[in-house]
Amino acid sequence: MRSAGLVAKGPWRKRPRTTQRAPEAVAAPNLLGQDFTASRPNEKWVADITYIETLEGWLYLALVLDLFSRAIVGWAMADHLRATLVESALQMALGRRTPTATCSTTPTRAASTPAPGCRRCWPSITSRSA
Repeated sequence: MRSAGLVAKGPWRKRPRTTQRAPEAVAAPNLLGQDFTASRPNEKWVADITYIETLEGWLYLALVLDLFSRAIVGWAMADHLRATLVESALQMALGRRTPTATCSTTPTRAASTPAPGCRRCWPSITSRSA
């Protein structure tokens, strides 16, 4: 490594605190019941958020995954962890796929309170699946 001019990366910078659940917030029910199989495309989607350290700071990545094909059907990146990040990922997924009427999403337990803006996405699902 020394001859190539490579050096080990220093200690990690402080990781961002992503879970800040309000005390009165109630976790959403687990609709999947740990059953991560799907019999057809767009039957079950799951979503998650992660963070990536970059030279310019933390980058947040929201993903929507179709459990049948294991394909990422929607994603969004931002330098913040607001509800609009997840909304953008879900809107991309809705634009790329046509979910069934029974398609449901379940937020992770680590999610903060459900964002009111996410409720705007549901009319898109019901109107597109008819």
